Amino acid sequence: MLNIKKISSCSEGYSEKLKKHISQRKVNTSNIKDVVKDIISEVRVNGDQAL
Repeated sequence: MLNIKKISSCSEGYSEKLKKHISQRKVNTSNIKDVVKDIISEVRVNGDQAL
């Protein structure tokens, strides 16, 4: 399920909330990249059987 957070630039603590959101996205993106690299590597070695 998609989790969408609304951050208003008018709300108190906007800068902190935005920084936290961006840092969490970087962590999540890094994890996705690692998983994709592993999948591609496995497919290169084992072909369709890897899937």
